[in-house]
Amino acid sequence: LWDLALIGAGAVLGAGVALARPPVPTRRAAIAVGAALIVGLGAVALLDRSADTREQIAASWRPAVWIVEAGMSLVDADRDGFSPLFGGGDCDDSQATVNPEAVEIPGNGVDENCTDGDRAAEPPWPLRPTHVALPPDLAKPRGVLVVMVDTLRRDHVGAYGYERDTTPRLDRFAAGAMRFERAYTTAPSTRIAVPSLLTGRTLGEIAWDRSKYPFGLDDRNVTFAEALRDAGFATGAFVAHRFLGPRWNFMQGFEHIDDTQAFESSTYRTKITGRKVAWAAAKWIEAHKDEQFLAFVHFFDPHDTYLEHSGGAEFGDRPIDRYDEEIAYTDRWFGYLLDQLDALGVAETTAVVFLSDHGEFFGEHGRTFHGGSVYEEVAAIPMLIRVPGLPAGVSPCVTPHHDIAPTLLDLIGLDGSKHGMSAASLLPELLGRACDPEREVVVETRFERRSGRDLRALVGQRYKLIHDVRAGSYRLYDLTETPTETTDIRRREPERFAAMRDRLRAWTAYYANRGYADLLADVVREALPPEAEPLAVEWANGLRLAAIDLGPRTLDVDHPIFARLFFHKTGEVDAEDCWVGYRVVDEKGGRIYGETHAPLNGQLEVRLWPRNRYITDNFVIQKRRKLNRYGALPVRLDLRCGGETVEVVSGPTDADGRVMAGEIEVRKSRRNRKPRKGRKGRKGRKGRKDRKGKSQKTKTPKPAGAAAGEQPTLKQLTAPPHRLAPLGVPRPLAPIGPVGPVRTPPNRE
Repeated sequence: LWDLALIGAGAVLGAGVALARPPVPTRRAAIAVGAALIVGLGAVALLDRSADTREQIAASWRPAVWIVEAGMSLVDADRDGFSPLFGGGDCDDSQATVNPEAVEIPGNGVDENCTDGDRAAEPPWPLRPTHVALPPDLAKPRGVLVVMVDTLRRDHVGAYGYERDTTPRLDRFAAGAMRFERAYTTAPSTRIAVPSLLTGRTLGEIAWDRSKYPFGLDDRNVTFAEALRDAGFATGAFVAHRFLGPRWNFMQGFEHIDDTQAFESSTYRTKITGRKVAWAAAKWIEAHKDEQFLAFVHFFDPHDTYLEHSGGAEFGDRPIDRYDEEIAYTDRWFGYLLDQLDALGVAETTAVVFLSDHGEFFGEHGRTFHGGSVYEEVAAIPMLIRVPGLPAGVSPCVTPHHDIAPTLLDLIGLDGSKHGMSAASLLPELLGRACDPEREVVVETRFERRSGRDLRALVGQRYKLIHDVRAGSYRLYDLTETPTETTDIRRREPERFAAMRDRLRAWTAYYANRGYADLLADVVREALPPEAEPLAVEWANGLRLAAIDLGPRTLDVDHPIFARLFFHKTGEVDAEDCWVGYRVVDEKGGRIYGETHAPLNGQLEVRLWPRNRYITDNFVIQKRRKLNRYGALPVRLDLRCGGETVEVVSGPTDADGRVMAGEIEVRKSRRNRKPRKGRKGRKGRKGRKDRKGKSQKTKTPKPAGAAAGEQPTLKQLTAPPHRLAPLGVPRPLAPIGPVGPVRTPPNRE
């Protein structure tokens, strides 16, 4: 009725303006406006009615997405990006903190994410064990090789029934491995799927570094590479995707990272990389064959653009044909790696994992490329594991790919749950035990907004439920009856639909918001700590700087400043992002120490902080240039929101309008002091030279409070506390009021 009313209003408006304005040019313009309103609102109504139609139109006609978004914004009263009409899914349009993407705070009496009530922090189904003890008679592998092929569909692999001979070497490998028949990625995008694979966590449990574009992996996560490195393994990564380079920190834990094939800009899709990646990995394995090693090898070639390979397979000229040729090319180099393991004599002591991160569309459901959808073409992946001494076989049950991390740790006798991993170990399946046929997994696009979609799919052994969060719609498919996912059986099986919908909602409440709930529990305070120094600075955007803590305010010149700010939100903050500028200046106004920092590392936008609570922000201010004068130096702060400097309404400011936050007493560094001379005039201990005449480096002392033997990383020092509670024992959360949605940048993969 609303759709029809708006279409009628558009028609009346257009006709009225046309009749009221007699000049012909004006009348034509008015008629055009009225026609545009009718067509636009009609398109909104059409797209709102059918999720499948909306998918197809959005893929082929991008303006349809703009029309939907425009229609939703017109009736979005609380301006939170969600409307109660046109499939917006907003259950309370009077509160910006209540919408389908809001952070659900369990137990506070508020249904923040519009899922039929406030949810308790309870798992939606029994948790499988993260750690399973290794049988005493099974030898631990000395080597681990993980091979991930980018954009490889499960149904284009021979071992999974593909008719083309695309993967002869992989098929031979599958004969001696455990093949997981129903493996799924956590997200159809490399930069989202890989962190989940490496950490053994769902996306909501991962600590993201949102200070990097689009976002990176925070050091607070523990990857299986870090766990194996700490257990004495040499670790090497060989990657061919720019998202796996050092900028986004996905490869933490790998001592050797070869990203020479991870090209920047558009060239990363127009290079043949498989051969060089395989050569580099084989060379590194040869250098470490006599010790324990972990090698992570990432092949990129099946990702578009599809290139020609001399002497390779030829299947045709269509994009899907060239895609298969790229798969065949990559298969040759996977076989090369297996041959090298045999030639080096380590094949019988090396566990090998093969998988992909996601699949690819070739016109199915009106889509191409990947991301922005959770259909089988992009969600279903091949996954095989070969462990020396364990039988080959097939596991027919649904399996998420982040189970790999705790499984690898189990194989060498480590407990993944002690490293924050929540996924289940696959060791029982590798030992030949029956899998759980009732298991379900979730695939989501929450962190990438391609085509404006926020989708979650609950996948079981036979049925699959897809939830379009923004549209508030559901689709239920029988993968046995229609594996192409073209027939929605939601109305035909209402009881099954209701049960799966409730489980997906419970999963969302427990997992999807878990990281943010823990973050809020860590940083939100009812009162200021006694060591905090009051500032009472009011900014024009409704944000108040209540206090600051700079420690003892006396430091060695070569040490960073460990800062804590305590914010108090008193009003609405309209900007999506805010940044705090820290400056410690000398008598000439030059910046000696300084950083520009997003509070909470940008993990929760300032405008979404709970009101009337203190928010603790931890950061480190680094030295920027040489200091010519020691002693007391002033600390200055400013705030920028939405790209504009925010005016200070009240509080101490300098001539430039910056907040005066006191002074820091800076002392000379011990390394800069003149060395003491010994009895024979030689340089003392700090300045002595080695036999080559090079000065020995002096280590910077650890900050106060560091444990003996520990050297915290910069990210550990700068990041706010983010302790992930054990999944079986959710942490109680104090009621802190509603919190709004957490927005992420659009996917750029």
